[in-house]
Parts: sequence; C-alpha cells; structure tokens
Amino acid sequence: MWAIQPERPAGLNPSAPYRSTTMPLSPRSALFAVGFTLLGATIGATASAVAGGPAKRGTAGPMKLAHAMAGLDLSTEQQQMLTDLRDEVRAEVQAQKENKGDEVHVFAEAIASGESVDRAALHQKIDAAAAQKVEMAHKVIDGLVDVYESLNESQRSELAGMFQERMEQRQRRAQHLAREQPQQER
Repeated sequence: MWAIQPERPAGLNPSAPYRSTTMPLSPRSALFAVGFTLLGATIGATASAVAGGPAKRGTAGPMKLAHAMAGLDLSTEQQQMLTDLRDEVRAEVQAQKENKGDEVHVFAEAIASGESVDRAALHQKIDAAAAQKVEMAHKVIDGLVDVYESLNESQRSELAGMFQERMEQRQRRAQHLAREQPQQER
C-alpha cells in the first residue's frame, strides 16, 4: 500500500517518532483518480469542440435573430412560425441536456464492472451528439430563413434598421472596451 507522506514539519525533534495523518492511497485508487480526471478533461474538451468552443460575449446567436423578428409587426401566421421554431428549439435543447454525458456513463460503468472499454460505442455516442447539434443548427437556420422570406418589404426594411442599429451599438461597445482595457493593465 502506498502512502503519500508530507515532509516532517519544521521544529520537530528529528529523532522523535513521527506519525503521518495522511490517508493511505492504493494504486487502484490513484489510477481511478487520475483516470477520471483525464476523462473529465477529455470530455470537456470534446464537448467544447463539438459545441464550437466557448460562447463569446456579444455574439448574435440564431435565436437572437428570432427574438428581433418577434419585435416586428408580424401577421398571425408569421408569429406562429416563430413560436413553432422557438418551441422546437427548446424541446431539442432539453433532449440534448438529458442525453449529455452518456459517453461518460458508459465509460464509468465499464470501468466499475471491470469490463473492457468499448471505444466504438463511445465514439458513436459522441458522433450522435455532434450530429444532433448540426441537425438542430440546420433546423434553426431553415426556420429563420422561412420567417425572413415571409416578411414583406416594410418588415424587412424595419428588421434591417434594427440590425444596423445593433451592429453600431456593438461597434461602439467594442471601441469603449478597447479604450478601457489599456487603463486596466496599469
């Protein structure tokens, strides 16, 4: 059995017996600790890569476009298109949250039971999650394009004005942050 021993505290008589209060660490426990740490890091990196990396502040996501479109004077049919899209996206996001981490559970169960790890099954779960995200992105964009194509000229003009205003706000905010950043470094 291994035991991680801290250095003898300063000031103790070197000839006096010293008893460590550290917990013994078995090789199996150490291996599991390192394995799960690496697994968590790997899954985190994979999830971030699949999701397109960490979210960036101030980016306009597709549902922000839907929110902006909802601010227009829409017909009942156009409002229903946006409502249906929003409901579908919420359902998909909820389903993805429920299935999140399935590959970790499969891996953990294989380790706990002492079985060999089925790499192909883990890869399939990761690929399925990535495919689901891509499919959802396509649905969202298709839905937004459908709503945009249903807008009349007046609505499109109003939407364009809203976007121009938001782009200018974002640009002013970026300039303001750029001016503040050198001051914070001092």
